[in-house]
Amino acid sequence: MASVETAITSILDAFPSLKKTSFRRYSSITLICLVFFAIGLIFTTQAGTYWIEIFNNYAGGWAVIFVGAFEAISVSWFYGFGNIKKDIELMIGKRYTKYKIFYLWNVFWAVITPGILLVNLMKLIISFNLV
Repeated sequence: MASVETAITSILDAFPSLKKTSFRRYSSITLICLVFFAIGLIFTTQAGTYWIEIFNNYAGGWAVIFVGAFEAISVSWFYGFGNIKKDIELMIGKRYTKYKIFYLWNVFWAVITPGILLVNLMKLIISFNLV
């Protein structure tokens, strides 16, 4: 469900003309959902279990962990805590960023989350088997 919402939001933001009228918006959403439905039909065939195995092994393992670790590191270390705090203050207000729990969130985002993801990635790489 989250991937459908992400696709819908990304496409509608990239092409603002699709949001001008409710008919265009709902037509676009319907088309996106139909495309996702058509892609999902491959998993309902007799070879569906094989396709699920292929997706599990090659699309959801180490690649997702690597992207997650890279994202956490790049956002927290390169974009910076100050910019993250300003963005969150802009979105939800200053009253939530003035407490010490917000700094704990920064520690989780900058150190603990990338650390856990990198340890899991190393474990997957070490146990990787070509056959």
